[in-house]
Amino acid sequence: MRSLVLALAVTVPTLLPLTAGAEPIRLKSPATCTTEAGSTVELPPGVFLSADLWIKLELETQRLQEIEIRLTAENDSLRKSLSVTDSTFTITAAAIAGIIFGKFVL
Repeated sequence: MRSLVLALAVTVPTLLPLTAGAEPIRLKSPATCTTEAGSTVELPPGVFLSADLWIKLELETQRLQEIEIRLTAENDSLRKSLSVTDSTFTITAAAIAGIIFGKFVL
């Protein structure tokens, strides 16, 4: 019997290509499953994934989260390096005003 894991609302086909037999199982009504040991499990309606597919989705999610963290840090760094601080703006404005004032007064 395949091991199943309950998944939240996930659009599986958009995350990674699925191989044959690795598609999620969609239950539209409650179901009862019997394990190999003989116990029963009540399953609510929803989407269920095999353990292998769950691992693939988990790895893809972690990879995308790491990329987002790295890109966010890079964006913050670039914004800080390109931002004009108040002191830089004041010094630049004073220098330009001095050049203009020097040309017209002298």
